[in-house]
Amino acid sequence: MARACGIAPSATADAPLARSRRAAAGLAEAKTARAEGPALALVTGGGVVDATGADPVPQPARTMPTRMQATDLTQFRLTQLSVTPGGARGHAGQAATYDGQVPETPLDTPRIWVEFTNPDDTAERFRCDLTWLTSSWTCIYGNGCQGIYAGRPDDGCCTLGAHFTDKDDVKTIKRVVKDLGPDEWQYYDEGHSRAGWRDKEDGDTKTRVADGACIFLNRPGFPAGDGCALHQHALLTGVEPHTVKPEVCWQLPIRRTYRTVEMPDESSYLEVSIGEYDRRGWGPGGHDLDWYCSANPAAHVGKDPVYLSNAGELKHLMGAAAYAELATRCEAHLEQVRAARNSGNRKLLPLLVHPATLAAQP
Repeated sequence: MARACGIAPSATADAPLARSRRAAAGLAEAKTARAEGPALALVTGGGVVDATGADPVPQPARTMPTRMQATDLTQFRLTQLSVTPGGARGHAGQAATYDGQVPETPLDTPRIWVEFTNPDDTAERFRCDLTWLTSSWTCIYGNGCQGIYAGRPDDGCCTLGAHFTDKDDVKTIKRVVKDLGPDEWQYYDEGHSRAGWRDKEDGDTKTRVADGACIFLNRPGFPAGDGCALHQHALLTGVEPHTVKPEVCWQLPIRRTYRTVEMPDESSYLEVSIGEYDRRGWGPGGHDLDWYCSANPAAHVGKDPVYLSNAGELKHLMGAAAYAELATRCEAHLEQVRAARNSGNRKLLPLLVHPATLAAQP
């Protein structure tokens, strides 16, 4: 079972952040595009290229339909982050090395995307990044993760605490906190003190930071082991980790975004994209994180591809029927990868395989 990761924009004394965020539901705005593309499209850093090679024509943004009201992470953006000495920016088209670690692969590489209608709602279409979803990424917390801050490698991506997306998100953690004991949660006493386990920042609710990291993060040396107490509780009780963690924590590094697509016949549909939450997803400040895993070969060592290791998270984001459609297409894509390897035509692999997965292979 994969360990879902998350970063929530916040503020610390040594790394001040400024945030700009969308509406609380994360669905108030969407970009509109005229589209007449095929079901399978090659996407490069320059945009979508359809069978004719024509670029999509951008249209003014409009309010998103309310038929798929669900939270996503587009509201969370890092706009400024202090750079730790030794860090390096990894902007479009560049690979970057952070503090002498394994270099990240470039962000703007070719991708294979697939589109299909949502089996549960014909007014919606999923657009999924097969390059990412068939990659070998896995969470490597405690097994090579360097942490988003160079000075706190044991925090992983939990340094800043987690912002809650809505009241239901808070209620989920409330229920888990009632079950957590001091043998599972290092900051049990802190969490049950008058200060509690929640905090407010600019009017938004988030998990409180204790001793420099999320209050639910057990530190090295704790008898139950280090890592997220909520995640460990899930494994102990036999439930999916994403059912007992804040949404911002379990969705990363999968990114779900929305836009309304208008067709030439004036019909339209809601496009739901499922892809990689890379550094760019956090806004300009994302490039200044000291370390990040999604494009780092060090994290592309999973036994199973993302669509299998994160099946629970994807089913939650898409629905079981849509996930089944996605799995079929992922399997077909991996057949293409195997055929390319077996034929000795390795020139096709950079188009079919995530660059960090390729870099991690002998």
